[in-house]
Amino acid sequence: MKDKAPKAKPDEDSSQQPRQQHTPSDKEQSIIETEDRIKERENLSDTSDDNSRAGKPPKS
Repeated sequence: MKDKAPKAKPDEDSSQQPRQQHTPSDKEQSIIETEDRIKERENLSDTSDDNSRAGKPPKS
């Protein structure tokens, strides 16, 4: 059962995913942070849309 777990063989994972090994540059870090902010906005808009559909006022 352990053989099927992805973390059971870190050597294969590291060879298949070398990008996780290197430190992200400033540009890459800013892109990652921007994507995170976009996801947060989408999550917030999703909840507000759900509240408006249900006829409830937004929590904020």
